[in-house]
Amino acid sequence: MVRALLIGVSLMQAAGTLAQTLSASDCVEGAQFVRNAALSRDNGMGARQFIDRLDEDLSMVMAMPPPARWFVYSEVEERLLRHAVARVFDKPQDAEGHRTEFLAACDRLRELRACTEAACPPGDTR
Repeated sequence: MVRALLIGVSLMQAAGTLAQTLSASDCVEGAQFVRNAALSRDNGMGARQFIDRLDEDLSMVMAMPPPARWFVYSEVEERLLRHAVARVFDKPQDAEGHRTEFLAACDRLRELRACTEAACPPGDTR
């Protein structure tokens, strides 16, 4: 997951399309959303139903200007969230495990962006 995230960030940076930076609060809220997806799964909601609803919501959010969006400021965050929700159904674990996994990936994305914006020295991967 982290490897795919690194590739995605690199591609977005190369294209010059990185948008608003994620906050720590965004990552916590996104992690809570992923946790709730796992709880929905545990209560009988199917993958297709949940992901279809997520896709509808993401389409609406992405249509808004970036400052007015929740979590998905660019396609990178959209893919991160969608991938995490898909994993909830494809590779089930307890809700807290999914929350923790997402939070780590989101925090890593924040670190990579901060390092890029600060022009970190070679070898500094924060």
